[in-house]
Amino acid sequence: MINFVYQEREKDPKGVILSNRGGWQSRNYYDNYDNILCSIVKKAITDYFMDGVLKKNTHIVMDGLWININGKGHANEVHSHPNCNLAGVMWIKTGDLKFDTHPNGQTSAGDIEFLSPHHYTSAAEYLRYEDEFSRKWNHWPAYWIPPEEGKMLIFPASLMHKVHANEQDQDRISVSFNLHLPNDIMSNIHIFKT
Repeated sequence: MINFVYQEREKDPKGVILSNRGGWQSRNYYDNYDNILCSIVKKAITDYFMDGVLKKNTHIVMDGLWININGKGHANEVHSHPNCNLAGVMWIKTGDLKFDTHPNGQTSAGDIEFLSPHHYTSAAEYLRYEDEFSRKWNHWPAYWIPPEEGKMLIFPASLMHKVHANEQDQDRISVSFNLHLPNDIMSNIHIFKT
C-alpha cells in the first residue's frame, strides 16, 4: 500500500493545497475506481458499521477518498468537512510515537486534534479547572488522538479539527474520506459511490 501511495505522488507531484501546510495531498477521487486504498478503506468502514453502530438497513455512501503525506514539519490547519455527515482518517504509516509533556499526551508524529464545539462558550470554565480534574474527567477544550498505523477514526464531519506538525524525520501517511448517510432505506448496508 505504501508503494501505491508514493507512486500516486509521482504521477501528480503538485497534488492539491487545501488544509495542508506543506506535505502532499492527492486529488479527491480514489473512491471513483477500484484500487488498493479504496478496497481496504471500504472493508474497514463496513466492518466498523456492521458491528452494531448504525441501524440495520442504513445506506452509507462514500463521497471522497484522498491521500495525505506529511513530512517533517508538515501539518493540516483547522478545518471541517462540509457537505457530508461523517469524515474519517486511516493511518497507513506513522513512524515512532514519542510522547512529550502535553497533559493529553500529544505525540511527535502529528496528532489529530478535535476542537470542542463548546470551546468558545466554555472558555472561561476550562481555564478554572485543575489539570488533575481535567485529566480525570477528560474535560478539555480540545482532544488529541495520536496516529496509529492501521487505526481508523470516523467522526462528525462538522467537528472542527487539525493535524499537528509531524516532528519526525519520516513521512506520516494517511487516507481521509467523507461519508453520507442518506435517508434512502436499503435492504443491506452498502458502501458505494452514487
